[in-house]
Amino acid sequence: RQVQITVAPRDMYRYGYLLELDRQTALLLKASTVGRGNKVLERFQYADVAYTNGGDSDPAVDIVHRAAHSQPGAFSAAGIGVPWGLRWLPAGFLVTEETGTDSARRTYTDGLAVFSVFLERLAATMPSGEGVVRQGSTTSYTRGIQLEGQPMLVTVIGEVPVNTARMLADSVRRVR
Repeated sequence: RQVQITVAPRDMYRYGYLLELDRQTALLLKASTVGRGNKVLERFQYADVAYTNGGDSDPAVDIVHRAAHSQPGAFSAAGIGVPWGLRWLPAGFLVTEETGTDSARRTYTDGLAVFSVFLERLAATMPSGEGVVRQGSTTSYTRGIQLEGQPMLVTVIGEVPVNTARMLADSVRRVR
C-alpha cells in the first residue's frame, strides 16, 4: 500500500509533482513531474526495492559520504564584465549561491525545482529568434539579447515551463 502526495503549483510558472511513498517505511517509491493538463513529463521510480530490518551494521563500514563540489562561482571566475540581474522571478524562488554581479551564471530554486540563467558575450549581433529544447521536465531556452547595446546570449536551463524560461530571459537587465 502506498501514500500519494500531490504538490500542486499555485501559479503557471512551475510544475506540479505526484509523490508516492511506502506507507510502512515512508520510502519514496515514485516521483512524477506533472505539467499542464496533468501530463506526466518525467517519472522516477524504483522497479524493485529490498531492505532488511537494519540489524547490526559492520563497524568497519564508513556510512559518511563527503560530496566534493566545485567552489561556488568557479564556472564564471573571470566574469563577463557586465553587472546583471533579473527583474522578475516566480514567487518562492531564491538564488542558491552568492556570486558577483558580473558572474556568467545564476542558479535559483524553490526547494523542488531548480533553474540556471547563463549570460555570454557575443562577438556580433545575434539574429532575432529563439531556441527551445525540452527533455522530460527540463527546458533549455536560448536567445540573443541586447544589454545596453552589447550583444549577449541568454540561456535558461532547468525544471520550469517554456513560458517561464522565456519570461526569465526577458527579465535580464543591467544592474547599476
